[in-house]
Amino acid sequence: MTLTFPSLLADMSMPGHNFAIKSESAPGSEAFVLMTIGFLAFLFIGFAISGYVLWRRGSRPEPHRQLLMELEDEAATERLAKGEPKDLEPDSKPWERDGDWWKK
Repeated sequence: MTLTFPSLLADMSMPGHNFAIKSESAPGSEAFVLMTIGFLAFLFIGFAISGYVLWRRGSRPEPHRQLLMELEDEAATERLAKGEPKDLEPDSKPWERDGDWWKK
């Protein structure tokens, strides 16, 4: 007779403990799987809602924001028509050097 690990566990007996290996899954593992699936579904739904809100805000801005964007576009086209640069403010701070300062 050869002894295998499952048979050794089945032979062990302690009061109140069952060491026999069962083929069905334990209720705790089923709960873990269900909670994990629920958590992943919650994350997916949350990302979907966030994406929808971002898309909605970008495609249909509120009326006062849309008016501000239209006024900004009109001012930019007027500046371009006059030959002024698009940006009135420089991109760099006064204490920063140009990118090619070392070539001079």
